[in-house]
Amino acid sequence: MRLRVEGLSVAFGKRKVLNSVTFSLADGEAILIAGPSGSGKTTLLRTLAGLTAGFKDFRVSGRVEPGLVERQSYMAYLPQEPWYGIATPYVWSEVTSFSGEPVQRVDEILSRYGMSGMSMRTTYTLSAGETQRLATLVAEKSGKQVLLLDEPTSHLDIGNAERVREALKALRDEGRSMIIVDHNPAFWEGIVDKKYVIWDGNLIDYTDAVYAEAIKRLSALNPPNSRGREVLDVHVRRFRHPGSKRVVIKEFRLTLHKGEIVSIYGPSGAGKTTLLKVIASSSLLPRPGAEVTLSGKLLFIPDNPLLFFTAPTLMEEVGESNASLLEVFQLTKVANVPVGFLSTGERRRGAVASAISRGASVILADEPTIGLDPLNKVNVLESIIRASEKGCAFLIATHDPILRNISNRVVDVGSS
Repeated sequence: MRLRVEGLSVAFGKRKVLNSVTFSLADGEAILIAGPSGSGKTTLLRTLAGLTAGFKDFRVSGRVEPGLVERQSYMAYLPQEPWYGIATPYVWSEVTSFSGEPVQRVDEILSRYGMSGMSMRTTYTLSAGETQRLATLVAEKSGKQVLLLDEPTSHLDIGNAERVREALKALRDEGRSMIIVDHNPAFWEGIVDKKYVIWDGNLIDYTDAVYAEAIKRLSALNPPNSRGREVLDVHVRRFRHPGSKRVVIKEFRLTLHKGEIVSIYGPSGAGKTTLLKVIASSSLLPRPGAEVTLSGKLLFIPDNPLLFFTAPTLMEEVGESNASLLEVFQLTKVANVPVGFLSTGERRRGAVASAISRGASVILADEPTIGLDPLNKVNVLESIIRASEKGCAFLIATHDPILRNISNRVVDVGSS
């Protein structure tokens, strides 16, 4: 038995997160844990990895065997925010530092994750999806026998997600154990041996009925019918990152109208995030190779929602007059919790709520549904539709196929 958890309870301040969680993980076994955004899934993985030890106001009780020192010797933790799992400045140094592999083999290793030719890239220029694949590769090559994987495909297009899934299946077949946190249990059929859901702090067996109503609501979504005057005109002739020879964007044109929702799709690393950043920055100051004409106020929600906030709590972020918006986004209970202590899903919902509350003419949103279970996802998407019907235009970079349901137009930025 690799891991035994009995009666594990975790609280943060007055907020009880996990309530007497009990399960076990055997050698070569994989289990999946689902649950609403903010239910405690990430907290469970971090507690098992020892990353909550010593935190002020964190209270942990129960029993976990083996002890923390032994667990840390054979566990690898892959965080939901992939940028927090990278430690070195180059792709090649990240691989060699944690795998023991020689530099000469780095490109061969990267090719298994669709990253051929990226060994000399600086890690800060990688997209979130490329960073996520690199972090997964490093966890694999670490040789650790237990992998704690927090939404390991959340930033990936379907092709790269399937590539990662097959790599993890091969590791499980080799005898590695893993705990996978994910909102799409069906994606992991044939790999996981058990499926659980955290609900009201309790770990229970997963059934499809948990999200049935939310999935029905998602399938019923439709684009808004509120197209008005032009609010954004974009022409990016050519863009590459400073010091890089790789052209990320070439001849991109787009006109966005009031009340319109446009979604941008493309493989991980194709330049979706870069495009939104170029539009946002060019709307403030002219830059070579990009022409942006904006009517009204523009807000940009980055794929790391923590970078969006300007206030310490969600209530201060949206203001008392918009408190009802937090209720729509299921955030009332955490309205006065410091945003640094919220889950990624809570931050993401809070960032969208904040942007909508500010009355922008245009909102650029980078992956606004990552880390959201179906119930919270439908609440976010319905809110985006309502905001568009009031005149706000949205340009959304995403891998999520459900965004097609609410989009007036879809743009494909092509291959990486």
